[in-house]
Amino acid sequence: MMSYRKKQLLGFGVILFSLMILLIVLAAMLDGVRQNLSEIMDERYDKVSRSAAFRNNFAYLDSEVGYLINENDPQQISSHLAQIDRRSQAAYNHLSYLQLHIGKDGNGNMLGSIQQGLDRYMDVVERIDDALNRGDSEAASTLFVEEAQGIRTNLLRNLGEYTMMQEDRMQTAQQEADNRFGHILMVSAVSALAIILIGVICASWVIRGTGRSLRRITDMMDRFDPGAVERMSRLTIDTDDEIGNIANGYNHMLDALEDHNRRSRTFNQRIEETNWLQLKLNELLLLYHQMPDQKALAQKFLSIVAPAVQASSALFYIRETKDGKTSFSRIASYADGGSPDTQKRFLPGEGLIGQAAIDRREILIDLPDDHAATLRVGSGDFRPKQLWIIPIQADDHVEAILELASVQPFSPLHHELIEQLRSTLGIALQSVSGRIEVERLLQESQSLTEELRLSSQYKSEFLANMSHELRTPLNSILILSQLIAENPEDADSENKSYADIIHRSGEDLLSIVNDVLDLSKVEAGMLDINREAFSLRDFPELIHYGFDALARQKNIEFEIKVAEDVPAFFHTDGKRMQQIVKNLLSNAFKFTSSGKISCTLHPVRISDLPCAAPGAEAAMSAIAVTVQDTGIGIAEDKREVIFEAFRQADGSTERMYGGTGLGLSICREFARLLGGCMTLDSTEGQGSSFTLYLPELPEESV
Repeated sequence: MMSYRKKQLLGFGVILFSLMILLIVLAAMLDGVRQNLSEIMDERYDKVSRSAAFRNNFAYLDSEVGYLINENDPQQISSHLAQIDRRSQAAYNHLSYLQLHIGKDGNGNMLGSIQQGLDRYMDVVERIDDALNRGDSEAASTLFVEEAQGIRTNLLRNLGEYTMMQEDRMQTAQQEADNRFGHILMVSAVSALAIILIGVICASWVIRGTGRSLRRITDMMDRFDPGAVERMSRLTIDTDDEIGNIANGYNHMLDALEDHNRRSRTFNQRIEETNWLQLKLNELLLLYHQMPDQKALAQKFLSIVAPAVQASSALFYIRETKDGKTSFSRIASYADGGSPDTQKRFLPGEGLIGQAAIDRREILIDLPDDHAATLRVGSGDFRPKQLWIIPIQADDHVEAILELASVQPFSPLHHELIEQLRSTLGIALQSVSGRIEVERLLQESQSLTEELRLSSQYKSEFLANMSHELRTPLNSILILSQLIAENPEDADSENKSYADIIHRSGEDLLSIVNDVLDLSKVEAGMLDINREAFSLRDFPELIHYGFDALARQKNIEFEIKVAEDVPAFFHTDGKRMQQIVKNLLSNAFKFTSSGKISCTLHPVRISDLPCAAPGAEAAMSAIAVTVQDTGIGIAEDKREVIFEAFRQADGSTERMYGGTGLGLSICREFARLLGGCMTLDSTEGQGSSFTLYLPELPEESV
């Protein structure tokens, strides 16, 4: 039989062998736990942090785009564009990092979707920038609301799914660690039982020594709770053996889980704070565009911000300038006690409100318990503990002062919210003020425009009615004077001379009436333009009629030239074109006593027009008609005056040559109605050259 010593040695050998196997199994299991924890702490946590950083930069990018749409200051626009570029670059960097560290996740398609969403969003940002550069802020706002926000929603949804996937895998790794710990517990329990049984056979002191330590470890493992690691006590086994290593490994595991839980809570809290902060910022940004005036904006702002920062009361002071003096007046309050002795207006440097306006810095004061100020509620009055004075700046000016009081200290998150709201609120106040001013100016402009259009209508109607009333007696005078002049019985009497004078004067007066009537129709917008195919080949014959006899009478050389390359037909209002040319020729004959008068017609390219013709863009071709004379000429300082109604070069010209000064004014207005323009080249004492440029009228213009 086996001796007791051999049995003891065999028993201890079995125990030692069992312990060795147990330690190997536990070490392998603990190594697996370590790997799970390494995956949780190093890989998953890093990816979640990177995705959170991407979300944060994209949120700031989206906010900067919103600011850019409503910004008018070039410096602020440049600043927003720089921020957009910086935030987009940071977002791309984080996304590139995630794509480079895909590893075993197999989430390349999801990251590709996020990449595509960011690319599409930046493409919309470029289109918004192009619209703003064109001055089309409405198109920019439409792009931001209808396209950018939809892309942002899809991108954030994909990012949230990616983050959720990483968190799920963190939980999976943690669950695997829990399962391994369960296996450790099971193996440890079974092994402990076997070792205890063997130890009972071998020696009681082995049972007591080894069993006691194993029971402590087993008890601790039985009480293991991953969600309450901080409250679990650590193993205090001092032996430098495998049992001690197990205890140390267990303690290290608890320490690692505790650190992981702490970092997870911190990270989740930061995510919640960031989401809360972004939610409040977006809520206020939407609020800025809906308020009709600064008072309504301030009141609504307080009703949102004061509860958000847990302020017990709040006051809002706006900068006002009267008679060259600046002051800050209260325009809104939140939970104000309404004490009659509170001051509602502060000058710069007066009190904490005025001092904050001068220093342009926040003032945060911890109030003593015996401070006189109280806050009133239904159950009574209580004293605030902290007072926060915040200057609101925009364009290097303090636009408003915000006063917040609280019964508890303001948190860092509250400070961060107010810090991000300071600049946007100042810009919003300026925007509301500017919008009110623009609306006021627009109303005044509309009112003045309406008054001018009524006024113009009355004048045009008066001139038209007067012209029609004068034409009837004038026609009678012309007919009667012509009958008297043609009466053979009065051929040699003074009556014929008187009748001729009356007839010529009546014709002059009728010409004036017709000019006034034409000018009034133009001003009233009642002159119709008829597009027709006008024969340029018949132009000389139409113009020669009526001026040949006048040229012979004044002994002046008169010629009309038409270039060979002009088209046979030209689409315009032929009647108005002839009227312009005849008025120019009438002026030339009036102010030319000797020499030559010429009228030339030639084609001209649209790109070569020397003056601004309103119909040039829609026209395919154009012609030029030049009337040149050797008359008295026009002084350089009188060249604009002669185109005004009832104006001539000077008084001596009017007395010497007569006329009303309506001819050139009518010519310029008719030229504009036909889509053309006129130029003048003249030398005083040597003659003048008027050129009419007419683009061809398109079919849709009439």
